[in-house]
Amino acid sequence: MPSFASATSSNLPLTNLEPNRCFSTLGAPQSSWLEVLEFARQSGLNAVEIRCLDGQVVEPSKFGALLPSVDQARQDLKEYGLSLAMLGTSVKLLDRTDIELEKLTAFAQLADQLDCPWLRIFDGGTIGESPSQSTFQQTRVFLETWAKLRDDHGFRCDIAVETHDAMANLRTSRAILEALPHFHVLWDTHHTWRNGEGLLEYYLLVKERTVHYHVKDSVDRPSKRKPFTYVEPGTGEFPWPALGELLRERKPNAQISFEWEQHWNPELADIEDVMPAFLRQTNNWA
Repeated sequence: MPSFASATSSNLPLTNLEPNRCFSTLGAPQSSWLEVLEFARQSGLNAVEIRCLDGQVVEPSKFGALLPSVDQARQDLKEYGLSLAMLGTSVKLLDRTDIELEKLTAFAQLADQLDCPWLRIFDGGTIGESPSQSTFQQTRVFLETWAKLRDDHGFRCDIAVETHDAMANLRTSRAILEALPHFHVLWDTHHTWRNGEGLLEYYLLVKERTVHYHVKDSVDRPSKRKPFTYVEPGTGEFPWPALGELLRERKPNAQISFEWEQHWNPELADIEDVMPAFLRQTNNWA
């Protein structure tokens, strides 16, 4: 587990936070809730994206074990001067299981209690394959059901679909966006680029829908899990300056989130060793 320096709200400065930059806890998977908040503040971030804590992926059945009470969590966020930018779920837009709406409802209840605006869901499907007409119809029903659930429960949070699988492809993404009711997007810029798509063309397709961005870097060398290898931001092949030019025009509240996937790739360096590189690469993007 990263040995973040001990800190409390009383000795952390309340100034010099960089607006709209956060990190996913995939990058510090063994860290506790308070260790995550400490590290975010020490790094000058203004928010956190929660996907895992204490070595476990956060799911509704584990909320009580991995998170403090709602009142305590709200107090912690206030004392550290942070917001909760996103809760990461495993729900899929395409080809879901029946239980996933139940999971999404539980996440939404927690998100509203913690003033978190977004729930990440995956796109699902397969890169380069357009969904079938039956999948489109099932997905329309899912989106309509989710909209009704939001209305019935009065949820303030909403879903953001990550461009992870089917939507890593420009052509398939265009077909999905045209065929389905409106939904928001989490653009994983690395997935798009590694799939051979141009950042500008993809940005123009999704910019009005995008509320959150994942960024990371890699080199064209196979690793244990991928046909590429993740590396420290700025030392790989990802075109950081080109992305920076695009994201200066992003929506005012859209977060740039450093997704350092150590939870899935434990051989990666600890996040405190690479966070400075992320900050350097994204300086002046606000």
